[in-house]
Amino acid sequence: MLTSLDQLDTSKTLKAEISVSYQGLKGPPNHKILVNGETKWHDTSYAYLSSVVCEHEFDILSSLVIEIEIFDKDYENDPDSAVIIDNIIIDGISIMPTFLQYSRYFNDKNWTEPTTHLGFNGVWQFVIPEAFYRWYHKVNGQGWLLYP
Repeated sequence: MLTSLDQLDTSKTLKAEISVSYQGLKGPPNHKILVNGETKWHDTSYAYLSSVVCEHEFDILSSLVIEIEIFDKDYENDPDSAVIIDNIIIDGISIMPTFLQYSRYFNDKNWTEPTTHLGFNGVWQFVIPEAFYRWYHKVNGQGWLLYP
């Protein structure tokens, strides 16, 4: 028989979904998608794909780091190729592009404006440095949550 402690209202894990689409004559530039250092997408056979959705389950009290790394882009033969971040959803809440200002894009063309259009070699990064719902309450100005 389950006790009341076994019947939690809140799941101990959250799900993150990262949706990207591609632009380019010869397919997207080489890239990989990482979540908390774990590679979720890195494939060389995606030249004809129009989009990809990656999922990652993480602990409700952990931080979250989403990175998209673009490398070996051929600026000369396919300058318009890019990875476009369509959406990031965490626990059913749409995070991108709503909170785009919290992302960083370190690239070889020194583009510093927040963007979801990744057309340069480099790393796009979105960091939630604490438990998701603590962060979400702070950035929405909804007050604070108690620490466990």
